[in-house]
Amino acid sequence: MFKFCIFSLPMLFASLFNFFGNSEQPYKKNEAHMNKILNISLKQLKKRYGLVTIGTGGRNIEDKSQCESISFQLYRIITKEEARILLVEVVELILHNINNDNKITPYLHNVPFTYKNIGVRIFILNKDASNTFEPDLGLVSLTQRGTINYVTYEPNSKWCEYATDVEEPYEQAYKIVTQKDYPHKFSDLKDNSTPN
Repeated sequence: MFKFCIFSLPMLFASLFNFFGNSEQPYKKNEAHMNKILNISLKQLKKRYGLVTIGTGGRNIEDKSQCESISFQLYRIITKEEARILLVEVVELILHNINNDNKITPYLHNVPFTYKNIGVRIFILNKDASNTFEPDLGLVSLTQRGTINYVTYEPNSKWCEYATDVEEPYEQAYKIVTQKDYPHKFSDLKDNSTPN
C-alpha cells in the first residue's frame, strides 16, 4: 500500500499540473482537437461494428500529430476475410474523419494522414469475453510498418504465445476490400512539419 501511494502522488500532481496548464500551447490544441475527432470516430465504430475501445495514444513531432494508435475489443469470432474488411473500414473511417476536418490540418505532421499514421489493434474474444485460440483469430492489427497482422494464439500457452502470425501489406488488403488501388501516393504527401 505504501509503495502504491509513493508512486501515485507524483502521478496525481503531474496530472493536475497538466490539467491546469496552459491550454493555448500548440500541442494542447492539437491533442484536444485530435481527441475530439477520435471520440467521434470511436462512437461511430462502436455503433457500427460493436467495437469496444480499450486504449488510445499518439505521438507528436514538433507539436504536430505523427501517429494515432487505438486498441479495441470485439466480442465475436470473425474470419480472416471479415477481419480484413473490418480493419480496412476502421482505418478508412478514422482517416476520413481526420482528413476532412480543416481545424486539425495545421496540426498534422503530414497531409493527408494515411494508414502509416494510424496504429489499430482489434483483440477478438468470444461472446463471453473469454480468449480465442487457434484456429480462431485472436488479434488483427495494423502496424506502423503498414502491414496487417492476423494472429492466432496457442491454446495451452500461459503467456498468449502466437500460434500463427500472417502478415499482409495494407495496400493489398485495401485493394481486396475495395477493388481499388490505394488512393495516396506517398511521394505526393505534403510534409507539414516545416514552414513552406
